[in-house]
Amino acid sequence: MEGSSKTFQYVKSAINNALKLVGDYEVKVNIYTAADLNIKFCRGCLNCFVNGICYMDNEDDMKIIKDKILSADIIILASPVYVHHISGDMKVFLDRLGYWCHLLRLAGKPGIAVATSGGNGLDLTYNYLYKVMSYLGIKVVGKFGIAPYKIDEEYLNSVENCSKVIAD
Repeated sequence: MEGSSKTFQYVKSAINNALKLVGDYEVKVNIYTAADLNIKFCRGCLNCFVNGICYMDNEDDMKIIKDKILSADIIILASPVYVHHISGDMKVFLDRLGYWCHLLRLAGKPGIAVATSGGNGLDLTYNYLYKVMSYLGIKVVGKFGIAPYKIDEEYLNSVENCSKVIAD
């Protein structure tokens, strides 16, 4: 399923190009898509605010994802544009991380925001991702919006620019 996602294809291309740029450095890449994960909706119980942990982390894949994010050297959040916003899956994911905005668990980690769309809403979507990532403490070093439905010069330039930011 992930192979058919234009957002996945864009991010994967950028990462593959970045790996070529870094050369002999050993790099481990983890890419997660909504199709790969079981993430339950936030129930609004506020346990995360009271106790600093979400009790639902043991009921789905969020504990695994949170551990991977904490150990990551760079975080890329990417979403297709759905009605001028992030996808529902990305919203559920961010809702479950929301309390980290108060804990700043990701303070100083570099990150990139990516939005893909066949129409409009790119700027609204990648700016929203940028804002949330900043609230999480992530130092957003790049934001990219592209219509990935045609492989043209603009698309290839965007992949190349994103690759350079990842490699740096």
